[in-house]
Amino acid sequence: MVQPWKLLVYVAADNSLYDDAQVSLREITNASRFSDVETIVQVDGPSTQLSTRYRCINGSKEVIWAAPDHYTLDRAQRLREFLMACADESQEMKRIFLVLWGHGAGLDHVYFIGNTGSTVDTDFAPSETLNIANPNQYVENVALARILLEFTQTTGQKIDLLGFDACMMAMVEIWHEIRESTQLAVASDLKLPKSSWPYETILSDLAHCSGMDANTLAAIIVSRFLERYDAQGRHERVSLSACSLDACNPFADAMKKLVDEMKKVVLEGEARRRIFRARDSSRTPDEIAYIDMGNFARELCQSFDRKSAIHECSRNVLRVLTGYPYLIYNRNAKKDECYDAYGVALYFPMTLAPSCDHLYQSAANRNLETERRLGFWADTKFPPTIGKFLPTIGKFPPTIGKFPPTIGKFPPTIGKFPPTIGKFATAGGANGSPDHAGDDAITGYEILWSHYKELQFCRTTGWADLIETALSLGY
Repeated sequence: MVQPWKLLVYVAADNSLYDDAQVSLREITNASRFSDVETIVQVDGPSTQLSTRYRCINGSKEVIWAAPDHYTLDRAQRLREFLMACADESQEMKRIFLVLWGHGAGLDHVYFIGNTGSTVDTDFAPSETLNIANPNQYVENVALARILLEFTQTTGQKIDLLGFDACMMAMVEIWHEIRESTQLAVASDLKLPKSSWPYETILSDLAHCSGMDANTLAAIIVSRFLERYDAQGRHERVSLSACSLDACNPFADAMKKLVDEMKKVVLEGEARRRIFRARDSSRTPDEIAYIDMGNFARELCQSFDRKSAIHECSRNVLRVLTGYPYLIYNRNAKKDECYDAYGVALYFPMTLAPSCDHLYQSAANRNLETERRLGFWADTKFPPTIGKFLPTIGKFPPTIGKFPPTIGKFPPTIGKFPPTIGKFATAGGANGSPDHAGDDAITGYEILWSHYKELQFCRTTGWADLIETALSLGY
């Protein structure tokens, strides 16, 4: 007998996306009219007290939980409590379709906040502060993996399908981090429009064919998404990919072999420049520090001789990426340019990001009030500083092509506080207070190197060590 589906949707909308969240909630509710799929949605609103959990059934929504006064600002705790409340204790096993809806940015970021009225003529404005007064403004990559794993241990089964309705979450590092809890995942390597996924059509398809498996449902999500944004002359650049996370370990094994071979030649200037050129030819359109994994492997194949080990290892990475299967399905709608993407990204920046300690030192040098609340990575001592930090004007915080974005779910503009993975922000300004919402502006952001090196993908493959060496040597 085919197991029924259970849909869980966590909507992080206590930010600039609250109105858009209402549209998605209505679509999900409408789709429940003729559906037997159990559907539970939690929407976090403009204040903690507006966090509300609904059961959508027969075309209407029933409030089954509302946040108490002074409910936690801790995004990880909110998500964990939602999932644990939805853990099915009945004897009937159901397939789980989990959607994480909200702002996204791929990897964990630290954001820089400045007063909108100040004149910025240095890399930090005098009134600026790092966004670490509240350490729980988003769910970090590592924390998300722990929460999902705890949920699956409670239910006794993996998540059949995990969807990120958020920007730029289709990254090999993120997939590897959550591989132990998730079978299939659907996400975009690009920005997502604020109008999100077409839930009514996706869930209507699931209602009509409730016996479909996760692979089929993932393909429907990708196809319906492209239909929405490739129709009616919208011509928006969008992308969505479905990946089997069962293939994460074989992919990491293939990447480790490639990394090991590149480490053998990275000290050679000519070989290093070939690697950099392959990176530069593989950048994703919305974030130049993220490169398309398939294009990068293909570019390496073209850059190194057919008899070289790097050529063969690159071919094997591409083979595993597209044929294991790892990447099950990708569709993209191009916008004004030819961008032949595979739809799964990898972090390979132009320069090394700072570590936690460098940010603290920079703040201290400018008499900025900060707290050491960047998690358990705060005492790490890498990367080396000489010749790299602190970044210069025009480089840090990043500007052109990165910040502030103008469309979609990454991240909100002035007066709104953006999140990262999955990736959910508190309302208001730097301290999570609505009173700050009109006073502070986001002036830049960075991925912390010490955070990045902690990811399991980097520990397994040695990727972070390789690019640290390459970037420290330069062209």
